[in-house]
Amino acid sequence: MQSSLRCCVLHSKAGCEGSRAGSRSNTRSRSCWEWRVSLFWILVGTVWAATGCISVITNPIEMAMAGGEPHLGPPLPPGQGMLAGQVVHEGKPVADAVVLVAQPAGTPHVTHTDAEGHYLLTDLPQGPYVPIAGAPGFEYGMPRSILGLPVSVTVQDHVTAVAPVIELELELRDVLGPVAAETYGLEPAGSYVVETPFPKGARAQVHRWTFERAEAVNDSLYLYLPLDAGPQDPIPMLLALYPNATRNWEDISVGFASQGFGVVAMSPIGARGRNVTEHALDARLMLQFASQGLLDPRLDDSRLLAISGSYGAAILNKLIRISDREFAAVVTLGGISNAFTGAAAFYSGELEWPLVLRYALAMLGTANERPDSYMQYAPVYSASEMPPILLIHTLKDEMVPLSQSLEYELALRAAGVPVETIYFEDESHYLKLGARTSDTTRFLFASVLDFLHGWLEQEPDAQ
Repeated sequence: MQSSLRCCVLHSKAGCEGSRAGSRSNTRSRSCWEWRVSLFWILVGTVWAATGCISVITNPIEMAMAGGEPHLGPPLPPGQGMLAGQVVHEGKPVADAVVLVAQPAGTPHVTHTDAEGHYLLTDLPQGPYVPIAGAPGFEYGMPRSILGLPVSVTVQDHVTAVAPVIELELELRDVLGPVAAETYGLEPAGSYVVETPFPKGARAQVHRWTFERAEAVNDSLYLYLPLDAGPQDPIPMLLALYPNATRNWEDISVGFASQGFGVVAMSPIGARGRNVTEHALDARLMLQFASQGLLDPRLDDSRLLAISGSYGAAILNKLIRISDREFAAVVTLGGISNAFTGAAAFYSGELEWPLVLRYALAMLGTANERPDSYMQYAPVYSASEMPPILLIHTLKDEMVPLSQSLEYELALRAAGVPVETIYFEDESHYLKLGARTSDTTRFLFASVLDFLHGWLEQEPDAQ
Protein backbone atom coordinates (compact mmCIF):
# COMPACT_ATOMS: atom_id res chain seq x y z
CA MET A 1 0.00 0.00 0.00
CA GLN A 2 2.77 2.37 0.94
CA SER A 3 4.66 1.22 -2.11
CA SER A 4 1.69 1.97 -4.34
CA LEU A 5 1.17 5.32 -2.66
CA ARG A 6 4.84 6.18 -3.03
CA CYS A 7 4.66 5.24 -6.71
CA CYS A 8 1.65 7.49 -7.25
CA VAL A 9 3.36 10.39 -5.51
CA LEU A 10 6.49 9.94 -7.60
CA HIS A 11 4.48 9.84 -10.77
CA SER A 12 2.57 12.88 -9.60
CA LYS A 13 5.77 14.79 -8.84
CA ALA A 14 7.25 13.80 -12.19
CA GLY A 15 4.08 14.90 -13.91
CA CYS A 16 4.11 18.22 -12.08
CA GLU A 17 7.77 18.80 -12.91
CA GLY A 18 7.13 17.84 -16.52
CA SER A 19 4.16 20.17 -16.55
CA ARG A 20 6.25 22.99 -15.09
CA ALA A 21 9.03 22.29 -17.61
CA GLY A 22 6.50 22.31 -20.43
CA SER A 23 5.01 25.48 -19.04
CA ARG A 24 8.45 27.13 -18.91
CA SER A 25 9.13 25.96 -22.48
CA ASN A 26 5.80 27.32 -23.69
CA THR A 27 6.44 30.56 -21.84
CA ARG A 28 9.84 30.90 -23.51
CA SER A 29 8.34 30.14 -26.93
CA ARG A 30 5.53 32.61 -26.34
CA SER A 31 7.99 35.22 -25.13
CA CYS A 32 10.20 34.66 -28.18
CA TRP A 33 7.19 34.98 -30.50
CA GLU A 34 5.94 38.08 -28.71
CA TRP A 35 9.42 39.59 -28.93
CA ARG A 36 9.53 38.98 -32.69
CA VAL A 37 6.07 40.45 -33.17
CA SER A 38 7.03 43.45 -31.06
CA LEU A 39 10.22 43.91 -33.05
CA PHE A 40 8.24 43.76 -36.30
CA TRP A 41 5.84 46.49 -35.16
CA ILE A 42 8.71 48.58 -33.84
CA LEU A 43 10.28 48.29 -37.31
CA VAL A 44 6.98 49.20 -38.97
CA GLY A 45 6.59 52.16 -36.62
CA THR A 46 10.14 53.30 -37.29
CA VAL A 47 9.65 53.13 -41.05
CA TRP A 48 6.36 55.02 -40.79
CA ALA A 49 7.93 57.67 -38.55
CA ALA A 50 10.81 58.11 -41.00
CA THR A 51 8.86 57.97 -44.26
CA GLY A 52 5.17 58.25 -43.49
CA CYS A 53 4.68 55.21 -45.73
CA ILE A 54 3.88 51.72 -44.40
CA SER A 55 3.98 50.22 -47.91
CA VAL A 56 7.78 50.58 -47.91
CA ILE A 57 7.85 47.58 -45.58
CA THR A 58 4.52 45.84 -46.30
CA ASN A 59 5.03 45.70 -50.09
CA PRO A 60 8.09 43.40 -49.92
CA ILE A 61 6.38 41.24 -47.27
CA GLU A 62 3.26 40.84 -49.38
CA MET A 63 5.37 40.08 -52.45
CA ALA A 64 7.30 37.42 -50.51
CA MET A 65 4.03 35.85 -49.33
CA ALA A 66 2.92 35.77 -52.98
CA GLY A 67 6.07 33.89 -53.97
CA GLY A 68 7.79 36.89 -55.49
CA GLU A 69 4.86 37.73 -57.74
CA PRO A 70 3.66 41.35 -58.10
CA HIS A 71 1.26 42.19 -55.30
CA LEU A 72 -0.29 45.53 -54.35
CA GLY A 73 -3.29 44.54 -52.30
CA PRO A 74 -6.92 45.26 -53.27
CA PRO A 75 -7.61 47.49 -56.29
CA LEU A 76 -8.86 51.04 -55.92
CA PRO A 77 -12.66 51.38 -55.62
CA PRO A 78 -14.61 52.40 -58.74
CA GLY A 79 -15.44 56.04 -59.33
CA GLN A 80 -13.45 59.14 -60.22
CA GLY A 81 -12.80 62.51 -58.67
CA MET A 82 -10.52 65.54 -58.97
CA LEU A 83 -7.63 67.06 -57.02
CA ALA A 84 -6.85 70.77 -56.84
CA GLY A 85 -3.99 72.67 -55.24
CA GLN A 86 -1.27 75.29 -55.58
CA VAL A 87 2.51 75.27 -55.95
CA VAL A 88 4.55 78.15 -54.49
CA HIS A 89 8.08 79.21 -53.58
CA GLU A 90 8.43 81.49 -50.58
CA GLY A 91 4.73 82.29 -50.87
CA LYS A 92 4.89 83.26 -54.56
CA PRO A 93 3.19 81.10 -57.21
CA VAL A 94 5.32 78.86 -59.42
CA ALA A 95 3.93 78.87 -62.96
CA ASP A 96 4.19 75.92 -65.37
CA ALA A 97 5.35 73.52 -62.65
CA VAL A 98 4.75 69.86 -63.39
CA VAL A 99 2.35 68.24 -60.89
CA LEU A 100 1.87 64.50 -60.66
CA VAL A 101 -0.06 61.93 -58.68
CA ALA A 102 0.21 58.22 -59.32
CA GLN A 103 -1.97 55.20 -58.77
CA PRO A 104 -0.50 52.58 -56.39
CA ALA A 105 0.99 50.55 -59.26
CA GLY A 106 2.57 53.63 -60.80
CA THR A 107 0.21 54.88 -63.51
CA PRO A 108 0.84 58.66 -63.49
CA HIS A 109 -1.65 61.51 -63.85
CA VAL A 110 0.15 64.71 -64.83
CA THR A 111 -0.72 68.37 -65.30
CA HIS A 112 0.96 71.82 -65.06
CA THR A 113 0.24 74.86 -62.94
CA ASP A 114 -1.24 78.05 -64.35
CA ALA A 115 0.17 81.57 -63.92
CA GLU A 116 -1.05 81.64 -60.30
CA GLY A 117 0.51 78.28 -59.46
CA HIS A 118 -2.87 76.51 -59.34
CA TYR A 119 -3.44 73.04 -60.77
CA LEU A 120 -6.34 70.64 -61.27
CA LEU A 121 -5.97 66.90 -61.82
CA THR A 122 -9.08 65.23 -63.23
CA ASP A 123 -10.35 61.69 -63.80
CA LEU A 124 -8.52 60.27 -60.78
CA PRO A 125 -9.63 56.89 -59.42
CA GLN A 126 -10.87 57.09 -55.85
CA GLY A 127 -8.22 56.69 -53.16
CA PRO A 128 -5.40 58.43 -51.27
CA TYR A 129 -2.72 60.36 -53.18
CA VAL A 130 0.35 62.40 -52.33
CA PRO A 131 0.88 65.01 -55.08
CA ILE A 132 4.43 65.91 -56.11
CA ALA A 133 5.52 69.00 -58.05
CA GLY A 134 8.66 70.36 -59.63
CA ALA A 135 9.99 73.03 -61.97
CA PRO A 136 13.36 73.94 -63.52
CA GLY A 137 15.64 75.27 -60.80
CA PHE A 138 13.64 73.69 -57.97
CA GLU A 139 13.74 70.44 -56.04
CA TYR A 140 10.64 68.29 -56.28
CA GLY A 141 8.26 68.98 -53.40
CA MET A 142 5.22 67.40 -51.74
CA PRO A 143 2.77 68.69 -49.13
CA ARG A 144 4.20 67.82 -45.73
CA SER A 145 3.05 67.82 -42.12
CA ILE A 146 4.78 69.77 -39.34
CA LEU A 147 6.79 66.58 -38.75
CA GLY A 148 7.99 66.68 -42.35
CA LEU A 149 6.01 63.61 -43.42
CA PRO A 150 4.18 63.46 -46.78
CA VAL A 151 0.50 64.40 -46.53
CA SER A 152 -1.97 62.39 -48.60
CA VAL A 153 -5.31 63.61 -49.89
CA THR A 154 -8.25 61.26 -50.43
CA VAL A 155 -10.03 61.60 -53.75
CA GLN A 156 -13.71 60.63 -53.76
CA ASP A 157 -16.18 60.04 -56.54
CA HIS A 158 -17.49 63.25 -58.17
CA VAL A 159 -15.75 65.42 -55.56
CA THR A 160 -12.87 67.89 -55.96
CA ALA A 161 -10.41 67.30 -53.14
CA VAL A 162 -8.09 70.16 -52.17
CA ALA A 163 -4.45 69.39 -51.38
CA PRO A 164 -2.29 71.43 -48.99
CA VAL A 165 -0.04 73.97 -50.70
CA ILE A 166 3.20 72.51 -52.10
CA GLU A 167 6.23 74.65 -51.20
CA LEU A 168 9.19 74.22 -53.56
CA GLU A 169 12.78 74.78 -52.49
CA LEU A 170 15.54 75.97 -54.81
CA GLU A 171 17.56 73.14 -56.27
CA LEU A 172 21.16 72.81 -55.16
CA ARG A 173 23.02 74.34 -58.08
CA ASP A 174 25.76 76.44 -56.53
CA VAL A 175 29.31 76.65 -57.80
CA LEU A 176 31.30 74.07 -55.87
CA GLY A 177 34.52 76.06 -56.24
CA PRO A 178 38.09 74.84 -55.75
CA VAL A 179 38.43 71.86 -53.42
CA ALA A 180 41.49 70.51 -51.64
CA ALA A 181 42.36 66.86 -52.20
CA GLU A 182 43.08 66.33 -48.50
CA THR A 183 39.65 67.67 -47.52
CA TYR A 184 38.02 64.70 -49.21
CA GLY A 185 40.83 62.21 -48.73
CA LEU A 186 41.45 61.98 -52.49
CA GLU A 187 44.21 59.41 -52.92
CA PRO A 188 45.55 57.28 -55.79
CA ALA A 189 44.76 53.58 -55.38
CA GLY A 190 46.81 52.07 -58.18
CA SER A 191 47.76 52.40 -61.85
CA TYR A 192 48.08 49.94 -64.71
CA VAL A 193 47.94 49.64 -68.49
CA VAL A 194 45.16 47.58 -70.01
CA GLU A 195 44.47 46.33 -73.54
CA THR A 196 41.10 45.24 -74.93
CA PRO A 197 40.19 43.40 -78.17
CA PHE A 198 38.01 46.14 -79.61
CA PRO A 199 38.79 48.48 -81.21
CA LYS A 200 41.75 46.47 -82.43
CA GLY A 201 44.83 47.27 -80.36
CA ALA A 202 42.91 49.46 -77.92
CA ARG A 203 45.04 50.31 -74.88
CA ALA A 204 44.76 52.81 -72.05
CA GLN A 205 46.59 54.01 -68.96
CA VAL A 206 44.36 53.48 -65.95
CA HIS A 207 44.49 55.35 -62.65
CA ARG A 208 42.24 54.38 -59.77
CA TRP A 209 41.30 56.84 -57.02
CA THR A 210 39.41 56.84 -53.73
CA PHE A 211 37.81 59.75 -51.92
CA GLU A 212 35.46 60.35 -49.02
CA ARG A 213 32.30 62.43 -48.87
CA ALA A 214 29.41 62.49 -46.41
CA GLU A 215 30.90 59.72 -44.26
CA ALA A 216 31.26 57.24 -47.12
CA VAL A 217 34.40 56.11 -48.95
CA ASN A 218 33.98 56.01 -52.72
CA ASP A 219 36.32 53.59 -54.45
CA SER A 220 34.55 53.57 -57.83
CA LEU A 221 36.56 56.41 -59.47
CA TYR A 222 38.73 55.35 -62.43
CA LEU A 223 40.53 57.50 -65.00
CA TYR A 224 41.31 56.04 -68.45
CA LEU A 225 43.82 57.97 -70.57
CA PRO A 226 45.03 57.49 -74.17
CA LEU A 227 48.60 56.21 -74.23
CA ASP A 228 49.59 58.34 -77.22
CA ALA A 229 48.71 61.68 -75.56
CA GLY A 230 51.71 63.97 -75.08
CA PRO A 231 52.59 65.57 -71.72
CA GLN A 232 51.13 68.93 -72.81
CA ASP A 233 48.28 67.67 -75.00
CA PRO A 234 44.76 68.62 -73.83
CA ILE A 235 42.56 65.52 -73.51
CA PRO A 236 38.80 66.01 -73.97
CA MET A 237 36.97 64.72 -70.91
CA LEU A 238 34.24 62.10 -71.18
CA LEU A 239 32.28 61.38 -68.02
CA ALA A 240 31.04 57.78 -67.77
CA LEU A 241 28.38 56.96 -65.17
CA TYR A 242 27.98 53.20 -65.12
CA PRO A 243 25.06 51.34 -63.49
CA ASN A 244 27.30 48.97 -61.50
CA ALA A 245 30.98 48.41 -60.64
CA THR A 246 33.19 50.61 -62.85
CA ARG A 247 35.67 47.81 -63.49
CA ASN A 248 32.89 45.75 -65.11
CA TRP A 249 32.79 48.28 -67.94
CA GLU A 250 36.51 48.54 -68.60
CA ASP A 251 36.18 47.46 -72.23
CA ILE A 252 33.90 50.46 -72.87
CA SER A 253 36.19 52.89 -71.05
CA VAL A 254 39.31 51.63 -72.80
CA GLY A 255 37.53 51.76 -76.16
CA PHE A 256 36.78 55.47 -75.79
CA ALA A 257 40.18 56.25 -74.26
CA SER A 258 41.84 54.64 -77.28
CA GLN A 259 39.96 57.17 -79.44
CA GLY A 260 41.49 60.15 -77.64
CA PHE A 261 39.13 60.73 -74.70
CA GLY A 262 40.04 60.99 -71.05
CA VAL A 263 37.33 58.81 -69.54
CA VAL A 264 36.48 59.79 -65.95
CA ALA A 265 34.38 56.84 -64.82
CA MET A 266 32.47 56.02 -61.68
CA SER A 267 29.52 53.93 -60.48
CA PRO A 268 27.02 53.99 -57.59
CA ILE A 269 28.32 52.80 -54.21
CA GLY A 270 26.37 50.70 -51.74
CA ALA A 271 26.61 53.27 -48.96
CA ARG A 272 24.31 55.62 -50.91
CA GLY A 273 21.59 53.01 -51.38
CA ARG A 274 18.85 54.17 -53.78
CA ASN A 275 19.51 57.87 -53.15
CA VAL A 276 20.06 59.29 -56.64
CA THR A 277 20.91 62.75 -55.28
CA GLU A 278 23.76 61.41 -53.15
CA HIS A 279 25.19 59.47 -56.10
CA ALA A 280 24.95 62.66 -58.19
CA LEU A 281 26.76 64.67 -55.50
CA ASP A 282 29.57 62.11 -55.57
CA ALA A 283 29.78 62.56 -59.35
CA ARG A 284 29.70 66.34 -58.96
CA LEU A 285 32.69 66.23 -56.62
CA MET A 286 34.49 63.86 -58.97
CA LEU A 287 34.00 66.35 -61.80
CA GLN A 288 35.52 69.06 -59.65
CA PHE A 289 38.58 66.91 -59.00
CA ALA A 290 38.98 66.38 -62.74
CA SER A 291 38.37 70.03 -63.66
CA GLN A 292 41.02 71.23 -61.21
CA GLY A 293 43.58 68.88 -62.70
CA LEU A 294 43.81 66.79 -59.53
CA LEU A 295 43.35 63.57 -61.52
CA ASP A 296 45.44 64.67 -64.52
CA PRO A 297 46.25 68.27 -65.55
CA ARG A 298 45.68 67.48 -69.23
CA LEU A 299 41.95 66.84 -68.86
CA ASP A 300 39.93 69.45 -70.76
CA ASP A 301 36.32 69.99 -69.64
CA SER A 302 35.64 73.03 -71.83
CA ARG A 303 33.30 70.83 -73.93
CA LEU A 304 32.11 68.33 -71.34
CA LEU A 305 30.57 65.08 -72.63
CA ALA A 306 28.95 62.17 -70.80
CA ILE A 307 27.72 58.63 -71.36
CA SER A 308 25.47 56.56 -69.12
CA GLY A 309 23.05 53.67 -69.18
CA SER A 310 20.24 52.00 -67.27
CA TYR A 311 20.17 53.27 -63.66
CA GLY A 312 23.11 55.59 -64.44
CA ALA A 313 20.84 57.68 -66.69
CA ALA A 314 18.85 58.86 -63.66
CA ILE A 315 22.06 59.83 -61.86
CA LEU A 316 23.30 61.73 -64.93
CA ASN A 317 20.02 63.64 -65.17
CA LYS A 318 20.26 64.71 -61.52
CA LEU A 319 23.95 65.63 -61.92
CA ILE A 320 23.17 67.89 -64.88
CA ARG A 321 20.43 69.61 -62.87
CA ILE A 322 22.61 70.34 -59.82
CA SER A 323 25.99 70.90 -61.47
CA ASP A 324 27.41 74.30 -62.36
CA ARG A 325 29.14 72.58 -65.31
CA GLU A 326 27.67 72.94 -68.79
CA PHE A 327 27.49 69.69 -70.74
CA ALA A 328 27.97 69.86 -74.50
CA ALA A 329 26.13 66.56 -75.14
CA VAL A 330 25.29 63.23 -73.49
CA VAL A 331 24.50 59.65 -74.49
CA THR A 332 22.23 57.21 -72.69
CA LEU A 333 21.95 53.50 -73.47
CA GLY A 334 18.89 51.64 -72.24
CA GLY A 335 18.26 54.42 -69.76
CA ILE A 336 15.44 54.68 -67.23
CA SER A 337 13.26 57.67 -68.07
CA ASN A 338 10.04 57.15 -66.11
CA ALA A 339 9.85 54.84 -63.09
CA PHE A 340 6.10 55.46 -62.82
CA THR A 341 5.23 53.98 -66.22
CA GLY A 342 7.93 51.33 -65.77
CA ALA A 343 6.37 50.18 -62.50
CA ALA A 344 2.91 50.16 -64.08
CA ALA A 345 4.22 47.95 -66.90
CA PHE A 346 5.70 45.52 -64.38
CA TYR A 347 2.63 45.27 -62.16
CA SER A 348 0.40 44.78 -65.22
CA GLY A 349 2.49 41.79 -66.29
CA GLU A 350 4.11 43.42 -69.34
CA LEU A 351 7.61 42.98 -67.90
CA GLU A 352 9.31 39.94 -66.38
CA TRP A 353 11.97 41.12 -63.97
CA PRO A 354 14.43 39.06 -61.93
CA LEU A 355 13.56 38.67 -58.25
CA VAL A 356 16.10 41.24 -57.05
CA LEU A 357 14.52 43.98 -59.19
CA ARG A 358 11.03 42.99 -58.08
CA TYR A 359 11.92 43.50 -54.44
CA ALA A 360 13.82 46.71 -55.23
CA LEU A 361 10.62 48.08 -56.76
CA ALA A 362 8.48 46.84 -53.88
CA MET A 363 10.76 48.61 -51.40
CA LEU A 364 10.02 51.95 -53.05
CA GLY A 365 6.55 51.74 -51.56
CA THR A 366 3.37 52.39 -53.50
CA ALA A 367 3.57 55.22 -56.01
CA ASN A 368 0.47 56.98 -54.66
CA GLU A 369 2.08 57.24 -51.18
CA ARG A 370 5.75 57.84 -52.06
CA PRO A 371 5.92 59.51 -55.50
CA ASP A 372 9.28 61.03 -54.52
CA SER A 373 10.85 57.55 -54.49
CA TYR A 374 9.80 57.11 -58.11
CA MET A 375 10.40 60.69 -59.28
CA GLN A 376 14.16 60.39 -58.77
CA TYR A 377 14.08 57.76 -61.54
CA ALA A 378 11.90 59.85 -63.87
CA PRO A 379 14.10 62.20 -65.96
CA VAL A 380 11.23 62.53 -68.43
CA TYR A 381 9.66 65.22 -66.21
CA SER A 382 12.80 67.39 -66.31
CA ALA A 383 13.60 66.86 -69.99
CA SER A 384 13.86 70.60 -70.65
CA GLU A 385 17.02 70.79 -68.52
CA MET A 386 18.95 68.26 -70.61
CA PRO A 387 21.67 69.11 -73.16
CA PRO A 388 21.73 67.59 -76.68
CA ILE A 389 21.28 63.85 -76.25
CA LEU A 390 21.61 60.56 -78.12
CA LEU A 391 19.18 57.85 -76.99
CA ILE A 392 20.11 54.24 -77.72
CA HIS A 393 17.76 51.36 -77.00
CA THR A 394 17.04 47.83 -78.14
CA LEU A 395 13.65 46.25 -78.74
CA LYS A 396 14.92 43.17 -76.87
CA ASP A 397 15.60 45.03 -73.63
CA GLU A 398 13.76 43.07 -70.93
CA MET A 399 14.99 45.21 -68.02
CA VAL A 400 14.19 48.72 -69.26
CA PRO A 401 11.73 48.50 -72.17
CA LEU A 402 12.06 50.54 -75.36
CA SER A 403 8.95 52.48 -74.33
CA GLN A 404 11.11 54.31 -71.76
CA SER A 405 13.28 55.89 -74.47
CA LEU A 406 10.29 56.52 -76.75
CA GLU A 407 8.56 58.42 -73.95
CA TYR A 408 11.76 60.34 -73.19
CA GLU A 409 12.25 61.22 -76.85
CA LEU A 410 8.77 62.77 -77.04
CA ALA A 411 9.40 64.85 -73.90
CA LEU A 412 12.81 66.02 -75.13
CA ARG A 413 11.46 67.06 -78.52
CA ALA A 414 8.53 68.86 -76.90
CA ALA A 415 11.04 70.77 -74.77
CA GLY A 416 13.10 71.74 -77.83
CA VAL A 417 16.16 69.68 -76.81
CA PRO A 418 18.25 68.39 -79.77
CA VAL A 419 17.81 64.61 -79.72
CA GLU A 420 19.05 61.76 -81.88
CA THR A 421 17.95 58.15 -81.55
CA ILE A 422 19.17 54.68 -82.44
CA TYR A 423 16.60 51.92 -81.88
CA PHE A 424 17.63 48.43 -82.93
CA GLU A 425 16.39 44.87 -82.74
CA ASP A 426 19.26 42.73 -81.48
CA GLU A 427 21.55 42.66 -78.44
CA SER A 428 20.22 42.95 -74.88
CA HIS A 429 19.99 45.51 -72.07
CA TYR A 430 23.78 45.69 -71.64
CA LEU A 431 26.13 46.13 -74.58
CA LYS A 432 29.74 45.07 -74.27
CA LEU A 433 32.87 45.55 -76.34
CA GLY A 434 35.25 42.61 -76.46
CA ALA A 435 36.42 39.59 -78.41
CA ARG A 436 32.84 38.72 -79.42
CA THR A 437 31.79 42.22 -80.38
CA SER A 438 28.88 42.02 -82.82
CA ASP A 439 28.36 44.07 -85.96
CA THR A 440 25.58 45.95 -84.16
CA THR A 441 27.88 46.89 -81.29
CA ARG A 442 30.55 48.04 -83.74
CA PHE A 443 27.97 50.22 -85.47
CA LEU A 444 26.78 51.65 -82.14
CA PHE A 445 30.34 52.42 -80.99
CA ALA A 446 31.07 54.25 -84.26
CA SER A 447 27.76 56.14 -84.04
CA VAL A 448 28.45 57.27 -80.47
CA LEU A 449 31.92 58.47 -81.49
CA ASP A 450 30.45 60.44 -84.40
CA PHE A 451 27.85 62.01 -82.11
CA LEU A 452 30.40 62.95 -79.42
CA HIS A 453 32.93 64.35 -81.90
CA GLY A 454 30.19 66.31 -83.63
CA TRP A 455 29.27 68.16 -80.42
CA LEU A 456 32.89 68.33 -79.25
CA GLU A 457 33.77 70.33 -82.34
CA GLN A 458 30.58 72.41 -82.26
CA GLU A 459 30.88 76.01 -81.18
CA PRO A 460 28.92 76.61 -77.92
CA ASP A 461 26.69 79.27 -79.53
CA ALA A 462 25.74 76.81 -82.29
CA GLN A 463 23.71 74.72 -79.83
